[in-house]
Amino acid sequence: MNYSGLYHFDVLNGLGFRVSLFISGCDRQPKCRDCQNPKAWCHDFGETFTEATKEEIKRTLKHSSVRGLSLLGGEPSDNLADGVLLSFLQEIREEFPQKDIWAWSGYVFEELLNDPLKKEFLSYLDVLVDGEFIPELKNLNRPFGNSTNQRVLDVPKSLATKQAVLFEMEN
Repeated sequence: MNYSGLYHFDVLNGLGFRVSLFISGCDRQPKCRDCQNPKAWCHDFGETFTEATKEEIKRTLKHSSVRGLSLLGGEPSDNLADGVLLSFLQEIREEFPQKDIWAWSGYVFEELLNDPLKKEFLSYLDVLVDGEFIPELKNLNRPFGNSTNQRVLDVPKSLATKQAVLFEMEN
């Protein structure tokens, strides 16, 4: 697995300070129009995700001020077959149970549920921002999902009910 960016103490991609990992590779066809990161469509773009990368992320997650990990892309859920991302998420869950994990996907929750690997991916998440960004539906007053078709979902509740449940933002 490769990644195109790694940001420590990020405040744009989820609630609070976060580690944001932009994973390379997107298999969606057609691609999302006006994708914010088209260079990351190629699975080989960027740097190889190594043990050193894992440890760098974990060092930042140890800070009490860091709330969690955010996964963006590319398309994180198109990078599961080699097992690297899933095993990393399992490690994060075990070592940092108090930290939350967010992900952004151009797919919708219901599509992800239909694929066994993507459903396993969902099982590690707390919040999913689903659906492709559509410029005509742009609304920058919406936190995290910036077009009105995108949903910010509470993944554990959504998995329990097998239907999309919106995440309730904190005041």
